[in-house]
Amino acid sequence: MTSSLSKNNHKPSLCQQMIEKYRPDIHSFVDIHTACVLATLQLLHSAAKEWPVTILPIFQPNVEIPGGAQAMIDDGLYEICPVPHIMLTQHVGMSKGIGSNSPECPEPIDSSGFATLACRGFHAGEPGALFTNSVNLHPETKTTNSKVRDQIFAAVKAITEAECGVFRGRVKASVSLKSRAPITLNDREIAETLQSYFGDYFGERFWTPPMDTPVEDFSILGGTSPVHFVYWKLGSTDPARWDEAEKKKGNILEYLPTNHSPEFAPAAELTVSTGIEAMTLATLIFLWFLRNS
Repeated sequence: MTSSLSKNNHKPSLCQQMIEKYRPDIHSFVDIHTACVLATLQLLHSAAKEWPVTILPIFQPNVEIPGGAQAMIDDGLYEICPVPHIMLTQHVGMSKGIGSNSPECPEPIDSSGFATLACRGFHAGEPGALFTNSVNLHPETKTTNSKVRDQIFAAVKAITEAECGVFRGRVKASVSLKSRAPITLNDREIAETLQSYFGDYFGERFWTPPMDTPVEDFSILGGTSPVHFVYWKLGSTDPARWDEAEKKKGNILEYLPTNHSPEFAPAAELTVSTGIEAMTLATLIFLWFLRNS
């Protein structure tokens, strides 16, 4: 197992600081991720003589509040291990592909691209203060390409400046754009190969979810040169609970907790065993391709 090391023994690395910061907020899906990778490594190690390649397991901190991947690189990750030729990423979720459908975006947003816009933060004033001279809004947009992102930013900026303009210069607007994470876009050839093998192996348990909008920065782990990767979802809901929820009226999310809910409780044995099989199968598939290429 490879971990990131700090060059300064007296100062905690960026990764260590992140781990300490978010330690109280551990989620059960993180436990599933860790268990699946560790068990897969044990299984692959038992047959290590069969393949002369290097497998690099990454236990990345701060995945969905991006910064962890870059912190690992800055801490010297690739000074102690090689840059990978391919990256395989598994993320636990609900047992069916549930995600937002492409919204109908009127002008000035290009409707050919997928986009979501939500307010993730609002702050105005302090306790005990009757008046405030500033308001901070933190909208978040998720898009599938930079063109649509820039169009949304331009629209948000125009609306904000127009609203502030009502006060005839007494209220000024300051609008800035900060990127949280790169777009997670699977390598088409790798994804189609994996879908074919997963379909043959898992049979009816295999499903292709609709497009999702993960905020992940693991693709940065490729370093200065982009590395091909594939990202897939691992179902976690007990099939009986899922079937029961489907029979009820309304949105299925009203009856089944998602990853970040404190009530999220994966079907542990089924989820871990399936995750081990999926990760092991994916690794062996691409080990075979790498050895025969």
